[in-house]
Amino acid sequence: MKRRRVGPTQLRVAAWILVAAVTTTGFVVLGADQVPVAPQVRMHVGSAWVASSQAGQLTLLDGTSATVSARVPVAPPGSSLHAVQHGMNGYAVNRSQGSVVRVDGATLTPSGAVSPVTGADDELTVFPTPHALFALDRRQGLLARSDPETLTPQGKPYQLDAQPSPDGSVVDPDGRLWTLDHRTGDLVWFADGTRHARARAGTPGRSRLVLTDGRPALLDSARRTAELLNRDTGAVTQSAPVNLGPDDAAPVSGSPQESRLLVSAGSRGHLLVCDLGAQECTPVVLAPGPVDLGPPVEVGDRAMVPDYTTGRVWVVDLVAMRPVAERRLFDSPRRFDLLVRDGIVFYNDPNTEQAGVLDLDGRVRPITKYDRAAPGQGPSGAPTQPSPGGPHDNALPGVGAGGTHAGPPNDIPTGPRDNVPPVAGPGDTRTGTPDDTTVSIVVSPGNRGVVAAEFRFTVVTAGAARATEAQWTFGDGTAATGTAARHRWSRPGTFPVGVTVQLSTGRQATAAAEVVIDLPSAPPRIVRLVVEPEAPRVGQQVHFSAEVTGQSPRTWAWTVTSNRGVVTTSTAQRFPHVFDGTGSYTVTLTVTGEAGSDRQSRPITVTPPPREAKCGDTLTTDAILTKDLICPQEVGLTIAASNVTLDLGGRTLSTDAPTKTSKGIVVEGDGTLSNITIRNGTVAKFVTSIRMTDASDVTIANATMLTPPAEQAGYGIRGDKVRGAQIRNVSIDSFGIFRFRYGSSVTIVGSTLMGSEQFSVGGVPTCELDTSCVIQRSSLRTNIISCDVHNENGNTSITITESDVTAQQLFGLCAATIKNSTWKKLGNIFVISVTLANNTFLQQHYTQVSFGQFAIINNVFDGSANSPEKRSSGLKIIRSAHGTLTRNTFFRHRGHGVEVADQTQGPRTIEISENVFESNGERFSGRDGLHIDNVPPGVLVTVTNNHTKNNLEYGINANPGSVKDGGGNTSLGNPKGCRGVFCP
Repeated sequence: MKRRRVGPTQLRVAAWILVAAVTTTGFVVLGADQVPVAPQVRMHVGSAWVASSQAGQLTLLDGTSATVSARVPVAPPGSSLHAVQHGMNGYAVNRSQGSVVRVDGATLTPSGAVSPVTGADDELTVFPTPHALFALDRRQGLLARSDPETLTPQGKPYQLDAQPSPDGSVVDPDGRLWTLDHRTGDLVWFADGTRHARARAGTPGRSRLVLTDGRPALLDSARRTAELLNRDTGAVTQSAPVNLGPDDAAPVSGSPQESRLLVSAGSRGHLLVCDLGAQECTPVVLAPGPVDLGPPVEVGDRAMVPDYTTGRVWVVDLVAMRPVAERRLFDSPRRFDLLVRDGIVFYNDPNTEQAGVLDLDGRVRPITKYDRAAPGQGPSGAPTQPSPGGPHDNALPGVGAGGTHAGPPNDIPTGPRDNVPPVAGPGDTRTGTPDDTTVSIVVSPGNRGVVAAEFRFTVVTAGAARATEAQWTFGDGTAATGTAARHRWSRPGTFPVGVTVQLSTGRQATAAAEVVIDLPSAPPRIVRLVVEPEAPRVGQQVHFSAEVTGQSPRTWAWTVTSNRGVVTTSTAQRFPHVFDGTGSYTVTLTVTGEAGSDRQSRPITVTPPPREAKCGDTLTTDAILTKDLICPQEVGLTIAASNVTLDLGGRTLSTDAPTKTSKGIVVEGDGTLSNITIRNGTVAKFVTSIRMTDASDVTIANATMLTPPAEQAGYGIRGDKVRGAQIRNVSIDSFGIFRFRYGSSVTIVGSTLMGSEQFSVGGVPTCELDTSCVIQRSSLRTNIISCDVHNENGNTSITITESDVTAQQLFGLCAATIKNSTWKKLGNIFVISVTLANNTFLQQHYTQVSFGQFAIINNVFDGSANSPEKRSSGLKIIRSAHGTLTRNTFFRHRGHGVEVADQTQGPRTIEISENVFESNGERFSGRDGLHIDNVPPGVLVTVTNNHTKNNLEYGINANPGSVKDGGGNTSLGNPKGCRGVFCP
């Protein structure tokens, strides 16, 4: 996405003028010289480019609204297309012709078709990066580099002296290309223009290469191992055994934020969740094998696993390690794509018109990409603009000479949601439109058991409606009623469970599940071996147990061995042991029943006991606090090596002499440190509790950080170049809470974050300079949240989900996403792009959206708790790019429900649809449900299907002719009805 360049100084001045004005006066007057003009972008956060081969198009899908945003011709219809995305830009790889077309995400303009490697065909793959587009021709073993914007070649193609594997090439975040030689199993990578290799890293033809948490990982299905690789040397740093069958193709993907692989084992119908840090793979049973499973995708704590055999997808809870939903996406077997963009999961069949969005709760929202009878047209029948000229060399149909799109981007049609058919076939959870409430089934204790065992079934709804009645069928001729049911099966088999639910809206919805029943005499089967704790130490008691299904075992036989022989044995179902020496061990369990036996092993690494930490120590091995420490040093403790755990032992690390630069714990060493854990205690009175530099895989858990209350420069946590940080169950009470910079990525879960609520130009929780911050299921209380005010060309994002937030400002040059949260006192939103979805906003001063594009969907803006002096609108749009305001509720505000006062000239569009405006307005303030000031030239505001009731004056008030009346608006109990649109 191209952004208009805005100087950092200009933004900072404008931002602080804006913040100060909101905080001190309650209103904002902004001159054109004070605030930068919003960039004219077309894509929303959560948009994905997908291929439509039969139409010869790249299709842009909007994940928030589940609609088609654009269709761009890139090839002749029927071409074999593959879509790749980098940022907001799309790349169409035409494998029929060995060519590439780039589509600009800002203008939707396609380039001309370029063949980066002469003679390339269906073996062509591309990898876009910020500075180069790499094209790899597997058949010829050639690697080419091009300019990522113009596609101009940068030098001649390079001969790899290798035949890359079909699933063996990735580009890491540092721009290094990694590949596997299909013939030899050699690992080859390129760094700083130099070729590196590690011989026989994998089994030829049986190995796959993926990225996990930004690092390369190798799955070798022949050796049945998963390995995490060093980014500099290619050596194995962590590994785990993978229980694969000889016929498993083992499609695999890597976690974006953890050292974890997701492996599809289709021969048994399992998803294997491989935690490389814990050196174990946990099987999750999906369906009776064999099935044709594709590579999973991960988002949040969910994995989505495609099942090509049936055209369905499984949704797996990665915390509970069990499937929570299955959904039929297609009515016949087929291969399809699953992809994740900005936390939204898309599915796409590149060979048909079918695509859609799969929500994390299993809700399916289908999208029709084009009219099947006329692929050049959208679902509404409006044709895509053709090129007035004929085809040119290096050009495409619909693309004029020189790569200029013949029709303006606004002419590319979007199919209305009303014309999109629902998902058909078993597993469909809906009988209405894509926006309706969906239902699913929760099966307890799991979806596998034995004859006569009791199962419990519960209906779960996702959406505004609730389940009032339910009719169940169990696949054995029996039935039950009620939103919860119990059932036992009298014979073995695989049984479909179906439920038809009556919703409180009067609509019916259905859901389906599957239960596998074995005979009680079926042989016992070991699901997994459990070692607690996972990483035992010398002198620590370890407990061994197992999860077993089938017949209860008659005997249990445990053996723990090392390279010195047998260490211990046991015949108990669960037994403890204390290791007296470090090293590698193997635990093996054999269970035997009347009908057979099963055997499984897993490795264990026992580490030394931690050393005692003292004030001023530099730690290179694990350490523990055995007493409270009061440290006079500038730095309390330093962690200077990888693979270190600092256990605070429930104690407090503090100082009696804080200075402006004092730090409790510093994480910094020579080069990048990795696998650092800080846990179980308190860091107090240092100006910065924890300071980290150049580290990855950092975990901070069950800790409290307290900084001096009078110190306005204090931070609980500061991090530069900290990748893959996991912060769980912490409490921070600090003026600034946290600050992450320089390409950091951090996830904060289940935490309490308390900062200063007083206005100040410093000391705010900050994510900046190409950093990603995610806050989940937490409480955040501060005045300002800042997400990059320094880097106008950066790639910073902040995401807040399922949290309670109290803050007045959110601003910066970043993409912000707020979902499923409760937010109090929100005043101004001043960011590049913002998505607000499924939130409740309370005690607002008033909420303003300015500077960027926005998608505000399905929120509640409740003004009933506002104090009498806050006579302001529920939402005010003052400066913006393109925006969507849909399915929200605005009620009991002392000003307008929504005020559009955007005087920035177009071209751009604002959609206001399906909202409810009720009981807004006060005599001495705004008086309307929806109030739209004069719309400047080039701005198209469309008002559709909004419902207004009991507002003080107008339900909708717009100057006649200034907005587009999309119809369906209503007025009830508004003294002046509607103005500028028709409201019956």
